[in-house]
Amino acid sequence: MSLKPVPHIEALEEYAVTSQDVWRIEDPHHASRVLKLDWNESPAVLDIVRQRLAEFLAHPGSINWYPDVAALELSKAIADHLGLSHLQVLPFGGSDVALETVARTYLGPGDPVVLVHPGYDNFRLYAEACGARIHRVVPGPDPLAFSMSAFIDAIRALGPARLIYLIQPNNPVGYLASRAELIALLQAFPETAIIVDEAYIEFAEGEPTAAPLITQFDHLFVARSFSKAFGLAGLRLGYVVSHHRNLAHLRKLRNGKNLTMFAQIAGTTLLQNIDLVRQHVARVKAGRRWFTDAYRARGGTILDSQGNFALVRVADPQEVIFRLKMEGIYVRDRSSMRGLEGMLRLTFGPPEIMARVLAAFEAMPDGLWQTAR
Repeated sequence: MSLKPVPHIEALEEYAVTSQDVWRIEDPHHASRVLKLDWNESPAVLDIVRQRLAEFLAHPGSINWYPDVAALELSKAIADHLGLSHLQVLPFGGSDVALETVARTYLGPGDPVVLVHPGYDNFRLYAEACGARIHRVVPGPDPLAFSMSAFIDAIRALGPARLIYLIQPNNPVGYLASRAELIALLQAFPETAIIVDEAYIEFAEGEPTAAPLITQFDHLFVARSFSKAFGLAGLRLGYVVSHHRNLAHLRKLRNGKNLTMFAQIAGTTLLQNIDLVRQHVARVKAGRRWFTDAYRARGGTILDSQGNFALVRVADPQEVIFRLKMEGIYVRDRSSMRGLEGMLRLTFGPPEIMARVLAAFEAMPDGLWQTAR
């Protein structure tokens, strides 16, 4: 007889990840030609990170000592970056862990949770693992657009929610709510925990973070990541900012040993050299503008996006994915999500990278990917 988990875990639907075939490419030359545009990672690591981590390896405890569980230097660097107190910052081994910890801290069996659809599905998993009830809300008549008033009305129609999860900019669609709209949401539901996931906020025009709003709204949690703009996805580093009383509760479940010194040092180094990160982001945004214009000019359909990614609609998603993969280009299939039929999501890089992606599309037969003609 096999052991069974508790019922709500047994019933969980796994988070669907895309292929990780790239880790099984043994030829270094071939691996160097891969464009991994399926997980919204950075296309490169800044040299200053490699240099600082190489220096740290000479430290006698770099590998065999437990890390600094308080992550104080990193917390202060994040706080300085955001104009907050380090008491309002709590780092984690990835923003996913931060989100999971908020869910474990504030959700219990039967608690209603509101998620935007389409959206990042991993938080759904964390909430359901706590026994929460999920309500997916399409914020308006068009799943590819966002209406805060429609979102608020839909939540009110559902009844009191324990937690609302919003992604800024939305992944996978790419739209962005304004600061005024976020304030309206926070004012409408003062008794509800509200998470604003800002994994991609650095790529939004003006970088309109909600972080300063935690000083006005003590039910707000802002989660941010070092995996995207900062290029540290493999080191796993993220954080949450909120009222210090909320962080005191999160700290009860946080295991500081899971935040390595390599991640802490890399994150601190980049924050101390933030202009280098901003230069990289500017190049990605230039690639976003160039590819969007060029793709449309050739008859392709691509959504406007405030992230380092965009959705493209193609005639045959599986065939397009196969042909791109043959060119060493990996993209994410989103065509099975309700409202995203026929759509793929690709990650942006600088213009020289996006020129190679466009050439791969142009090499395909007419009508396979052009849907705007």
